Amino acid sequence: MVELAFLVVCDAVEPKGTTADGRSQVALLNPMVEMRPKYLPGQFSFAVSGGVRFDSPDEVSDGIQLVIRDPAGNAVSNAPPMKPTEQQAQGTGFMFGVMVVNLLLQVEGRYRVSVEADGKEIGSLDIPIRKADDDS
Repeated sequence: MVELAFLVVCDAVEPKGTTADGRSQVALLNPMVEMRPKYLPGQFSFAVSGGVRFDSPDEVSDGIQLVIRDPAGNAVSNAPPMKPTEQQAQGTGFMFGVMVVNLLLQVEGRYRVSVEADGKEIGSLDIPIRKADDDS
């Protein structure tokens, strides 16, 4: 069974080297619970990081896909599938970090960031987007 272990929207995902046993370390910069842009519509850049667990690497052989949907449910970002590296496929899961660059956000509301495996959603995160007040 494939499942989403965690999902975070943040300003950036920064590599921090590796542990003694060869695992990658990253820092999630400025995790967000909402976005407050000054202008809407507008283009925005941010990062999404997550972790996926699986029982067998065959379950993710076609990769996983990150999809961002607007409040009406329309896909506004549909990244190509991410496949685990050969080393990651030897284990029972992997982490990913994706930089979303210049995504056009048209309206305020709850946007959904979802992770799919074989076209089925395995987990998601709703992130509210509201225009910032003029005095903020």
